[in-house]
Amino acid sequence: MTEPNPKPQPGPSLHEQTTEDGVRELVLVKQGQRYVFRCAPGQEPQLLDQLIEMARDDGSDIEWFDAAMLSHQLGARMVDQLQQIRQEPGT
Repeated sequence: MTEPNPKPQPGPSLHEQTTEDGVRELVLVKQGQRYVFRCAPGQEPQLLDQLIEMARDDGSDIEWFDAAMLSHQLGARMVDQLQQIRQEPGT
């Protein structure tokens, strides 16, 4: 008798939002857990450092792939913001 295949777990999902006071929130949903990372404008390097430390920690559920997804999202948003600044009149 064969056992049925286990139901595949969906991969991690990621979304981002900015609060009214300008704080950026990156939300990672992975294996039923929700991880919320917040940073104020200009604090992105500190957030990246924290992600690296979490990925290095064997006791953390955050893996290098998760850190890469989060850092990519963070970088993509920064590029968008720079392009908006370049397109503003008088710049």
